[in-house]
Amino acid sequence: MLKPRVFSGLQGLKLAVNLNINNLIIESDSAILVQLMNNSEFGNHPLGSLLQGCSSLMNKMKSATLSHIFKECNSTADALAKCSISHEHGLVCFDSPPTHAADVFLDDLCDVSKARRAVNCFNI
Repeated sequence: MLKPRVFSGLQGLKLAVNLNINNLIIESDSAILVQLMNNSEFGNHPLGSLLQGCSSLMNKMKSATLSHIFKECNSTADALAKCSISHEHGLVCFDSPPTHAADVFLDDLCDVSKARRAVNCFNI
């Protein structure tokens, strides 16, 4: 499921550059994507050209950082992604949060804390 994340990241970066955004903080719950992008050695990766495109667009900005966050801190993006299949292909912009993402958007806006789900690693 890395390709859709890289592709959507590339589209978001293109939009940011077109809007003359020079300072950008990007957060992703994909540790693999963050590691790949921060490693800058993706030439041999199957998604290398998309990753290189993302890197080039980030380099056009004054400041662009990519960091990993846990899924629980990325609820709005997760809610939007889950319903993206019902939208047309390409960029979809909203004037306000869509109904299916409004509650999690408000939680994010109000900095509502969420419990982190962890798998028990001990067989006791």
